[in-house]
This record gives sequence, structure tokens and C-alpha cells, in this order.
Amino acid sequence: MEYIFALFYLSGILKSFCIYYHMPIPVDLTLLAAVLMLISIVVHYCKEKIPLQYDKRNLIAFGFLLVFYVWLLVTLFYTPSKSYSYQKAALFIPNILAFAYPLVLKKFNIAKFFRFISLVLPIFSIVFISIYLDYINYRGANKEIFEPILGLYLVCSTLLGINVLVLACSKERIFKSSVISTSVLITSLLMMVILGARGPLIFCLVLLILYWGFSIIKTIYIGKILTSGLKKMVYGFLFLIVFFGMFLFFGEELDYLLGRSLVRFELLMPSESAGGTNMGNSVNVRVEQLNFGMELVTDNLNNSMFGYGLGSFGILHTGQDGRSYPHNIFLEIWIEAGLLGLCFFLCFLWMIFSKNINGFTYINILVLLFILLNSLKSSSFIDIRVYFAIFGMYILNSNSQNSISNNRNTILRQV
Repeated sequence: MEYIFALFYLSGILKSFCIYYHMPIPVDLTLLAAVLMLISIVVHYCKEKIPLQYDKRNLIAFGFLLVFYVWLLVTLFYTPSKSYSYQKAALFIPNILAFAYPLVLKKFNIAKFFRFISLVLPIFSIVFISIYLDYINYRGANKEIFEPILGLYLVCSTLLGINVLVLACSKERIFKSSVISTSVLITSLLMMVILGARGPLIFCLVLLILYWGFSIIKTIYIGKILTSGLKKMVYGFLFLIVFFGMFLFFGEELDYLLGRSLVRFELLMPSESAGGTNMGNSVNVRVEQLNFGMELVTDNLNNSMFGYGLGSFGILHTGQDGRSYPHNIFLEIWIEAGLLGLCFFLCFLWMIFSKNINGFTYINILVLLFILLNSLKSSSFIDIRVYFAIFGMYILNSNSQNSISNNRNTILRQV
């Protein structure tokens, strides 16, 4: 079950690699994984003969998600988008499936899922980095062959950030060996630095500093020294020595990649010679979209309350009926579904965030804050099935510190 869900979780990255390497795929990987998930649910319930019993709190969360989606469908009646809106409505369905899948299983092993993801993601990142270096050195005429792969720096960095926070903050071990756990943690952080995605790295480091700072203060207050924490520091130090040793073999490539990352971070602090406004094309475009979006939602009361309709941002902003979004999912929902739709979505999030806040096993609320921060500056709300997957796993009973049984799920469970 966990490996099928991992395929669904990573299908976007795998599809990009398959396109780049010209690997023919008869069916979309996300669709294939979704079908396998549905089949596994049917087999699971037919085999186990599990009676249906509902967990009220989490069923309400799922209900808000469904109400939000129904409202999106209602906006199709008045949206100016005549084609992309229907595509966008269909593309939101994987988000619902990502949230529901862990919840409808009798048992979902969160640690097993993250062990697999934590080992695979650094490998994917290394593959991307090697392709990116080829892209930099490519002198051919058809450089567009690299287009399907270039955006993966942000995707990989975001997923690595989630894994780092899970590994660093979980109260139960994801890996049985602390050496492996610390090695994977440090490797993931280093990959994030090399990838150069500013938002995920900044958010991840800030949350880690807050978490570790609170832990140190708590340790001093209690008057105990955590030997496990000291071991992690030693392992991390040893692993950093190994990393710097890599410069002996890949010094030129690492120097270029780290220099690229540094330049991208420097753009966040515009110079006076640039008039204090040039923060790089990526940031400048998003600021312009943010300003335009705020003008849309404050135009009149009717549009503010009910929105312009699903998929409308592209037509309103560029005049084209196609994919376009303001890189802030809350503003995007407000523009297209109005305050009414945004209210439904916020109610859904409230039910998620308020669960397990006082006790967790694997997924800390810091992981949800990391997702929330990234949602404010990246992605469209149809592209965040990974976030919905984390939401689903977060409210599992197996993630609750106070759960009577770690094997029971949250929406449907065996009594």
C-alpha cells in the first residue's frame, strides 16, 4: 500500500524524467498510480471484511473538502474559461484521492512510506543536477529538450524539505539506525542547498532553527543532556567532512551549483544600483501577479464573494484560456471561487491543523507550516496532491501520540 502511494506521490517527478529520456509510457503515471490505489482499496476491503465505522472529526474534514470541490464545479457555470476550466476541475480530483487514500485503509505505515521517499528523493535530486549541468554546457540548437525537466529543482527541494522536517522532528524513528537517519537528513539538506530553490530552503531552515532552539531551551530547563542529540551532531559533522571531500572529485561542478544558489539568494536583496526593485524575474513576476490578483478580488463585492469562476485567472491576466495562476493558492482560490470557496477550504485546513497539535508520532505540525508557507509563494491549488497526502497522513491515528492503537485509521476503522 505504501509503495503504491509513494508512486502516486512521486509520479510528477517520474513523468518528467520519462519525457526527458524519451521513455514511452502507454498511460499517465499519476493515472496509473490512482487506478492501482483504487484497486488496492477494493482488494483491501474484500480481503479484510472491514466493517464501516466513521470517525466524526475527520469525516467532517473530508466533507469540507468535498463541499469545496462541489463549489468549484458550480463556478463552471459562470467562468469565462470555456476549456481550461474543465481540465482544471478534473485535475483537482487527484488531490482528493491523495487525502483520502491513507484514511480509508485499516493500516498505513507512515514510517515505511517516508523511509522509501527519503532514500529515493536524494537520488532523484542527483539525477536532476546531472541533467542541469548538461543543460548548462549544452551548445546545440534545440535546447528546449530540457524544458520538461528544469522545473524539478523546486519540486525536489519542496519534497526534500518535507522529509527533512519529518526526519528531524518525529518522536519515533523513521529509520532504525540513527546513523542512516542523520546521513539522510544531512544529505537532503545539502541537496536543497545545491538545488537553489530559495523558498523551501529558507522555510525549512527557519522551522528547524525554531524547533531545535525550543528543544535546547526545554533541555536546559529540564536540566538533562540529550545524548541522542549529541550523537546526531557528531554524525552530521562526520558527514560534512565526507561532503567536502567530494570537492576533490567534483569540485568544478559543485562550485558552479553552489555559486548559482548563492546568486539566486542574493537576488532577494535587491541592490541600490538596480533601484531596489530587481529581485530576479521569478520574484518580479510573482509580485506583479500578486498585485493584479488583489485588484481582482477588491474590484467589487460580487466578484469578491463568488469569484470569477474556475480557471478564470489566465483569461483575466493574459487574455488566454490556459494554465496561469498567481503562485499563491489562497489568492487563487479567492479569485476563482470567491470568499465562499476560500471559506470552505479554510474550514478544511482548520480541521487538519487542529488535529494532533498536542501530540504526534511522525508528522509534526511544523511540516504543515512548511506546506502553508510554500503555498503562499508557489504552485496552483490543482498541483498540490503531495500536500494533501501529507494532510491525510497527519490526521491518521498512527500519527497521534495519544492513539490507543497505532494500527487504526481515522475515517474507516475496524472495531
